[in-house]
Amino acid sequence: AWALVLSKYSGQQDVVFGATMSGRPATLEGCEAMIGLFINTLPVRMRLDGAEGVAEWLRRIQQEQVELREYEYSPLVQVQGWSEVPRGTPLFDSILLFENYPEDETFHQESLLGGTLDIVEGYTIERSNYGLAASAFAGKYLHLGIKYDTSRFEADTIERMLRHWQRLLESILSNPHQRLGELSMLTDEEWQTIIDWNQTEHDYPADKCIHQLFESQVERTPDAIAVVYEDASLTYEQLNRRANQLAHRLRSLGVGSETFVGICMQRSIEIVVAILGVLKAGGAYVPLDPAYPAERLVFMLEDTRARVLLTQPFLTDQLGWYRGTIVSLDRDWQEMAAYSKENPVNEVSPESLAYAMYTSGSTGWPKGVMIAHRGVCSHVIGWLQANFPLTGEDRIPQKNLFSFDVSVREFFWPLLTGARIVMLKPNGHLDSRYLTELIAQHRLSNIYFVSSTLQLFLEEDELDGCDSLRYVLCGAESLSAELQEQYFSRFDANLYHFYGPTENTITSTFRQCHRDDIGRMAPIGKPIANTQVYVLDPLLLPLPPGLPGQLHVSGVGLARGYLSRPDLTATKFIPDPFSPLPGSRLYSTGDLGRLLASGEVEFLGRIDDQVKVRGFRIEPGEIESALLEDETLSQALVVARQDGGLDRRLVAYVVARAGSRVDQERLRQRLRKRLPDYMQPSAIVELDRLPLNANGKVDRRALPEPARQQAAEQGRWHAPRDGYELEVASIFEQVLGVGRVGVEDNFFELGGHS
Repeated sequence: AWALVLSKYSGQQDVVFGATMSGRPATLEGCEAMIGLFINTLPVRMRLDGAEGVAEWLRRIQQEQVELREYEYSPLVQVQGWSEVPRGTPLFDSILLFENYPEDETFHQESLLGGTLDIVEGYTIERSNYGLAASAFAGKYLHLGIKYDTSRFEADTIERMLRHWQRLLESILSNPHQRLGELSMLTDEEWQTIIDWNQTEHDYPADKCIHQLFESQVERTPDAIAVVYEDASLTYEQLNRRANQLAHRLRSLGVGSETFVGICMQRSIEIVVAILGVLKAGGAYVPLDPAYPAERLVFMLEDTRARVLLTQPFLTDQLGWYRGTIVSLDRDWQEMAAYSKENPVNEVSPESLAYAMYTSGSTGWPKGVMIAHRGVCSHVIGWLQANFPLTGEDRIPQKNLFSFDVSVREFFWPLLTGARIVMLKPNGHLDSRYLTELIAQHRLSNIYFVSSTLQLFLEEDELDGCDSLRYVLCGAESLSAELQEQYFSRFDANLYHFYGPTENTITSTFRQCHRDDIGRMAPIGKPIANTQVYVLDPLLLPLPPGLPGQLHVSGVGLARGYLSRPDLTATKFIPDPFSPLPGSRLYSTGDLGRLLASGEVEFLGRIDDQVKVRGFRIEPGEIESALLEDETLSQALVVARQDGGLDRRLVAYVVARAGSRVDQERLRQRLRKRLPDYMQPSAIVELDRLPLNANGKVDRRALPEPARQQAAEQGRWHAPRDGYELEVASIFEQVLGVGRVGVEDNFFELGGHS
């Protein structure tokens, strides 16, 4: 049972702890009368297989313990030498002591030395050299206790651990024929608390689709401005009519329910028309960033079997490889003007797909996440509008990339509530000065940032004109204590921290940050409306507050799955054992977290190699697969590093095949053809071999920091030739912390990013 406690608390299914032996075997005559310290502590290693029966597991442990008795005199230092654990690293950091002394009432009363000595009272003072020392004393009852290092553990934690230890013992006794994976240490009170925290039901128009809610808003505010881009604008009525004409045109091209339509456009009013037109036609849109490499765009269009591609005239030349129908909204508008301006009738339902958003995939290609109308409607009306209500006076910027799922919120939240979308110019989200001017000009009321871009925004000198902001929303990355402090030193607007995978319609949890929170990393909060969040162990049993496990989410916003990937869908979207509704599913996020006593969730990292770099979710395996397509490489490993004062960046480590030479420029060209800019490694490091640990796995901590090869070191340094080049070189040196920069040096290869 102690092994189970350690397994649950650590999230590991292979645990080691120390067990104290008496050193007085029953086979040694008179051993109980011998004076001296015979005890010895030896490591006990237990592997837990959830499919194994409890009774069989206990028998196996008993047999192992019998075998262990043959070695109970072995000094611990000798055992350490036999193991693969390096010297100086403890074999275990907790011990278990089972005390089984005979309790004889006459022992305390009878004279030990002719009636001259009585034992009236006894007490002990004990000290352990380990952080946790668990003990079980077998008398009339089984007494459990834990001594602990108060500098490492809180009393509440130890009391909870004792309750869980007791609960596991009771669970074993209640049914020794159950499987190991079915043993639960969750108390009834803890489970009820988790259920209460997930009572998030909230009304939303469950019988409506996105475009139908938009059409209802058009009827309420036909003359209100719906979208603005620089000097151009459209009212709700004008936007609806244009979208209707496009929808009828798409219907004539065969677009209907569950039909994917690609949209490859830069930020503009036309992109809003395109999205609504696809939905009104009954289709699902696929956002395609024009900056993506052609290979990636080809894959996404072939994967979705998109028969129509919406774009802009200046992009048609670079899309000449597409074999479907290309509709250029600007160039072809005269043709579309002949189509009806009335709302089209289609057969889509709230369960129909609204869009497919592509995220990085570990197989070497991105994967398409399929989201239905009902998820967006619940997100916007059931949660956003209920907690952050917008009116016709609100102006909301559309600043995030079209291929980033936060853009869905930026489009539909204002359009379904009568507010106004203010479109940023292309790449405007990268320009903090432009952003502050736009906020002041349009009196924007709320805005969403990735943490790293919020940092840049707060470094602007002039923020006085941003006093119109009521809400600042932040997500996609951790929100540090330092960043919160910087924010509240410059802003009075409410700050909210959001968390959510694309697979659960943008957001799963949220939390309002407060000034008195300063000093700790912001938790990711509580579940949003119509969403449930569970922290589960590797055997998919719920964990109580305080224990780390994998975050799982469920609810109305859950995606249908991954397009054309039934295997991956079955792995990541699993049956929900906690819901009474048939067919309910859980999404395994791959994120580590734990429940806090407040009911909020604390984010702890990943269970796999997936990383977040400047808000982008990246599977290093996709980059590694692209690298290994080069015949000169035998191994490739991509990690996210943060060396010195640099921001987090991607670094690729490669090993050449025997007799081959690594051509870094050729590798970079290969990656540029396949991957978007944010997935390009800032450095490629060639190694003779990847460092391995004692278990034969790659030792990531032993990977060397990439040397920033400057032109001067490679013998091709050329001095700046005028004042402009001299100033740019000086900026490179200051920002990147490097030596002499010449005109041949590359900002990105020196560790910089956009």
